[in-house]
Amino acid sequence: MLIRFFRNNSFIQLIGLLVLGILLWVNVFITPPPFVGNSFTSPLFNLVSSLTNNLLILIILAFITLMIQSLYLNHILIKHELVHRSSTLPAFVYLVLMSHSLQLQHLYPALISGLFVLAAIDSLLDIDEENEYYRLSYKTGFLIGVASLFYLPTAALLLLIWITLFIYRIVSWRPSFIPIIGLFTPYLFLFTYYFWMDSANEFILHYQNYFTKTKLIFASNDGYIRIIMTILAFFSTISFTRVLGRINDKKMIVRKKISIILGLFFIGVLILFLNNDLIIHASIIYIPISTFIAIYFSDMRKTFWADLLFSFTVLFIIFDHFQF
Repeated sequence: MLIRFFRNNSFIQLIGLLVLGILLWVNVFITPPPFVGNSFTSPLFNLVSSLTNNLLILIILAFITLMIQSLYLNHILIKHELVHRSSTLPAFVYLVLMSHSLQLQHLYPALISGLFVLAAIDSLLDIDEENEYYRLSYKTGFLIGVASLFYLPTAALLLLIWITLFIYRIVSWRPSFIPIIGLFTPYLFLFTYYFWMDSANEFILHYQNYFTKTKLIFASNDGYIRIIMTILAFFSTISFTRVLGRINDKKMIVRKKISIILGLFFIGVLILFLNNDLIIHASIIYIPISTFIAIYFSDMRKTFWADLLFSFTVLFIIFDHFQF
C-alpha cells in the first residue's frame, strides 16, 4: 500500500516518488497540452515561458518544478517537526493533489510561484527567536513579493505574516510594517524597469484592471474529476478534524506552527473564491491540505482502510488521465 510505503524515507521512496510522478504525468508527456498564455501581471512567468516554444520542454519544466516543491514541502515539515523524520508522506500527498487533474499538468503561474511560497512558509515557521523577527519578516515579505510576480494573488499571503506575528504574540509595529517593504521591493525594481522603458502608465493600468475585474466565482468540474475531488475532500475533512482535535497533545511550538498552516488554508480559500477557475488556482490551498493529510497519515496507527482508499484514489486518478 502507498501510505505504508511512503511512511519511510530512503532512496527507494525517492525512486517510488519519481515513478509515481511519471505515471501521473505520462499522458501529458505523450500529448502536451497547448500553452495557457501569458498575463501582464505575471511578468516573471512570462520571462520563464518565453525561453522556449517547445511544449514538451515546458511540460518537463513543470514536472521538475512540482517534484522539487514536493521534496521541499517534505523537508519543511520534517524540519519543523510536523511529521516524523523518516517519512516522505508530505511529498507523496502533495504530488498526488497537484496531479489529480490534467488541468494542473502544465506550466502555469501558480505552479512556479509555489516554490517561493514554500520558501516564505519555511521562513514564517522559523519566526520564534526575538533576534530573527526583523530579518525573517522582511525575507518573507520579499519572497511573497517575488511569488506574486509569477502569480499575483499570492500577494494575499501578506495576511499570513501578520497572522504569524499574532500567533507568536509579536505586537511591535515594526515587524508588522517590515513585510510590506519586503513585498513591494520587487515591485519597485519592476516599476523602475517599466518607467525606464517608458511603459509606466501601461504598468499601472494593467494592475488597476486586474483588481477591478476580480470575480467571486466558484467553478464546477465534470466527469470523473468530481469523484476524485469528493474522495480528496473526504480525506481533507477528516485530517483537519483529527489533527485539530489532537492539537493539544503536541508541543506548544508545534501547535503554533499548525495554526500558521491553518491560516494559510483560509487564505488559500480566499484566493480560490476570488478567481474564476477552481483548478488552476488551487496550488496554494494544496500546501496546507497536503500538510494536514500528511500529519494525519503520519500519526495514524492503523492505516489499512485509509491506505486502501487513498491508494485506490491514486490508481483511479491515473486511470482517469488515460481517458482523454
